[in-house]
Amino acid sequence: MLVLITIKSGEGKFEKFIGWMQSDEGTAERKKFADITKSVPGIKPDKSGVMFKISVHNEEGMKKFVTGQNPFSMNVFKVLKYGNWAKLIYKD
Repeated sequence: MLVLITIKSGEGKFEKFIGWMQSDEGTAERKKFADITKSVPGIKPDKSGVMFKISVHNEEGMKKFVTGQNPFSMNVFKVLKYGNWAKLIYKD
């Protein structure tokens, strides 16, 4: 599965997002739906977006995570102060 995450402009939003994703809480949450050892990230030079190739073992959990229906990702949305920050662009 390929996921494109677009970060809306704002001071420190990219760093907050990456910090959360790399935190113990973020890592534990991502492990619920993906094999994080097989995730491959790519970051836009201007830090306005991130693309992840993800090995997903729980597709429903992944969809809830990227749409903000997951309690943990909802908290990230509140910190970033806008709606959905991730868009599922490809599914295999």
